[in-house]
Amino acid sequence: MFLIVSLKFQNFYWTPFYLYNFIFFYLIIKFKKEFFIIFIVKLHKKKKKIQSKKLSIIKSNNLDNENNSAILVVKDLVKTYQMGEFEIHALNGVSFSVNSGEFIGLMGTSGSGKTTLLNLIGGLDSITRGAIFLEGVNLADMTDKQLTTIRRERMGFIFQFFNLIPVLSAFENVELPLKVLKIPKKERKERILKLFQELGLADRIHNKPNQLSGGQQQRVAIARALALDPAIILADEPTGNLDSKTTETIMKSLVELNRDYKKTIIMVTHEIVLKKFFTRILHMDDGKIIREEKL
Repeated sequence: MFLIVSLKFQNFYWTPFYLYNFIFFYLIIKFKKEFFIIFIVKLHKKKKKIQSKKLSIIKSNNLDNENNSAILVVKDLVKTYQMGEFEIHALNGVSFSVNSGEFIGLMGTSGSGKTTLLNLIGGLDSITRGAIFLEGVNLADMTDKQLTTIRRERMGFIFQFFNLIPVLSAFENVELPLKVLKIPKKERKERILKLFQELGLADRIHNKPNQLSGGQQQRVAIARALALDPAIILADEPTGNLDSKTTETIMKSLVELNRDYKKTIIMVTHEIVLKKFFTRILHMDDGKIIREEKL
């Protein structure tokens, strides 16, 4: 049995619902100071708890102090692919760090794990075990949306096959990622023209990719990678489809970016003749780093 109470006051019926609200607001008015202190304290604690939870997802406190200055830290990285009943171990416990401003070469024979490692660093593939810290952020703990943001804003990619959009001009190919981030038109133009000038493409702004040589297309791809001022540039055999003369030109452009603009670059290659351009080489075999060479 439910007891329903109604109080008539000047033709207004007060049910328990209205009574409870009346009492609640009366208490707020009477004890407002104490009430709001308690409310603010609880709100602050809740906010700190949420921030702490977010921070634990993005940041990790497990980095060694000696690695805090590194822009990239890879720890015990494992990548396994399932092929039917068999497991393919592409990476087997890879660990290394990269300091800001280094030009790292990843070298090894085909199938040694170079490109797999680069893809994991770039957030293009999932990590089986281990961790990758870019500027202190653990990529292994991030959602797909967070990884997309990191790739777009903190990484630059240079691929072997250029990956330029054929219907867009050289200028428009570089402009596209800037448009996505809604960078003002004037700033986009200034930034791109400066890059094209530095890369020797000032007279190729309006050319489509099929009107450019292989070396020119790769330099457009480099400009695109640099347009958002990334923390790190990842290059996957960028000279693989170029002749020796053009390869030399592209490598000199990368060296200038590394030396003059302090850009951190990790580049995959199997060409021994290119080792002179790097500041350090990590030699890979069978999914592991077997040797480090400082130059």
